[in-house]
Amino acid sequence: MKAKLRKLTRLFLLIPGVSVFVSCNNANNTQSGDVPELSVIKVTPVNEQFYETYTATLKGKQDIDIRPQVTGFITRVQVQSIIDLYQALGGGSEE
Repeated sequence: MKAKLRKLTRLFLLIPGVSVFVSCNNANNTQSGDVPELSVIKVTPVNEQFYETYTATLKGKQDIDIRPQVTGFITRVQVQSIIDLYQALGGGSEE
């Protein structure tokens, strides 16, 4: 059993050694010295925005209904726009 193991070990060590020796000898013969010409393009940086959208559904551990605690109807809106406030403070007048 040990003899077979020794033979296999020698074989596994011999094969890579021989292949390296053979490949190094052939490497000198295959080089021709000519450098091939390659086409080149110029790359310029560009600012781009990429949008990726993913569909999803979010659910809570416990879904509940949210309802108002008052009853009635909206009769008028009591909120001024930011432009009205700016003009009221004198920011919109031209001199």
